[in-house]
Amino acid sequence: MPSIQLQVTNDDNSVDEYIGQLAEFLRKDLHKLGADSVETPKAADVPGARGGEEILGVLLVTFGPTFVAQFLGFMKDWILAKRSRTIKVKFKSDSGAETELEVSADTKPQDVERVLAAMKSTLG
Repeated sequence: MPSIQLQVTNDDNSVDEYIGQLAEFLRKDLHKLGADSVETPKAADVPGARGGEEILGVLLVTFGPTFVAQFLGFMKDWILAKRSRTIKVKFKSDSGAETELEVSADTKPQDVERVLAAMKSTLG
């Protein structure tokens, strides 16, 4: 089953509590959308991280093939509506190649489209 790692940050260097709230809103929205699983990983589950604590603002989303189009449309709307946020997306292709993309308040709408198209071609 495909999975994506999302990391939410706020461009104005908000306090951790706010980042946690943003991630929680996103988690709930993705669950409602139909993701199979939306988890907050422990640091031990994320490459390069240490310890057993949850990683603030990071979500691991697992989904079936019918979810991809819905997910991409949702992410486009979420990113463009919340321009003060930065979203980092990591995902692997079927061949195992990992891709990391970042969209922030400075990203032009046409570049958001390009990022989402890259995700679609990789995820199917």
